Parts: sequence; C-alpha cells; structure tokens
Amino acid sequence: MFIFNLAELKFRFCFFMVCFFFNFYILILFLDEFIFFLVREFLGNIPYFIFTDILENLYLYYYVPFLFSLIICIPFFLVQLFFFILPGLVVNEFKVLSFYLLICIFIYLFSFYFVFFIFLPFLNTFFSGFSWHTYEMFYSINNEIKILSLIFLIFYSFICFFNFFSCVLFIFFYSIFVGYKFSYMHRRYFYIFVICLVSFFLPPDFYNQFFFIFFISIFLEILIFLNLFLFFIIEGLNNIKVM
Repeated sequence: MFIFNLAELKFRFCFFMVCFFFNFYILILFLDEFIFFLVREFLGNIPYFIFTDILENLYLYYYVPFLFSLIICIPFFLVQLFFFILPGLVVNEFKVLSFYLLICIFIYLFSFYFVFFIFLPFLNTFFSGFSWHTYEMFYSINNEIKILSLIFLIFYSFICFFNFFSCVLFIFFYSIFVGYKFSYMHRRYFYIFVICLVSFFLPPDFYNQFFFIFFISIFLEILIFLNLFLFFIIEGLNNIKVM
C-alpha cells in the first residue's frame, strides 16, 4: 500500500512539474505580451521603465516567468493534492475538503481580480501624484519606476492578498461552524496561526506585519461578537416560542 501511494505521489508530482514547465515555456514565449499585461495600468502616466543593474534584464526574462508559473499552478497543485487523498476520505471529509477546495479556488480568482483591477489602478493613481512640476523653480520629482521592482510588487501583492483573504474566510467559516464559545476560548491559537503565517509569507517588515495581524485580529473579534449577538437572538426567539 505504501509503495502504491508513493508511486501515485510520484506520478502526480511529475504531472505537476509538466504543467509548471509548460506554463514556464508559454510565459517565456509570450513574455512581451505578459509584461504588457502586468504593467498596462502604469503606461498612461509613465512613458518608460528603467533598469539599474545589468542582471535585471536576465531576471526579467527568466526569474519573472518562473515566479508567475508557480502562481498559475496553485489551483492545479490543490486539485492534484485533493485527488491524491481522495481514496482515503469518508463522505463527510469529502464534503468538507471539496468545499475547502472550491473556496481556495474562489479566493485565488478573487485575489487575481482584486490585484489587477482594483489594487493596481489605485496604486497607479497614488504613484502618479509623486510626479510634481508645480515647483520647478525650487525642485522637481520625476517618477521613474524600475520594471523589475514593479513586477515583484505585483507578485508579492498577490501573495499577500491571497493569504489575507484566506485567513479572513477561514476565520469566518470556522467561527460559524464551531460557534462563538470555542472561538472565544481558543482565539489565542488563531493569533498564533496568523502570526506564523504572516512571518512566513510577508517580508520581515514590522509595520506590514503589524497592520496585517491587527486587521485580522479586529476581524476575528468582530466575528466573535456577531456570533454572540446571533446566539442571543436565536435563544430569545426559542424562549418566545416556548412561552
């Protein structure tokens, strides 16, 4: 049985690697179009992008497709993992994991939409305010963006928002299914989980990690309060029916 599971795991890993290298090849083949799709929001206010290192051109043509191939293969990896553990699941576990898989794919697509159609246009508007020409007699500030820094910003923004929405929905559904009592008594474990997740995925910047943990904590406390409020409403309605 162990040899069979190991062989299936090897097969699915090879299948995943084939998908990864196929996406990597496609991104390299259409790299100009892909880069245009990433930076299209900034082309109206910024006429050109710059390099400051001779190796950045190499990173742009090989490292960027590698990173985004990993992002594209996230849903495929989750599906392969689900089908690997599928034979050992009972009916209830199958329903829970199927729901979790659909939620993960939904978060993935929503994070993609949020970053490219909400966050990047806002970021473009914010950055365009730094190009000042009113006080040219004193000084001037020109907004010249490194294309590699911008692409890395998009990549890390997607990772951060994906983890943020995952934490929010995980806490939301967990607090609903488990109840406010368990969430209230064991909320310190949620904080430990969020701190570990933030420390692993986010850059080692104190302010970014603090604000991320702060908003997740506020969201958790609001959910506990709402669950407590709904619990008392339901209990009140039940008492009225009994009377």
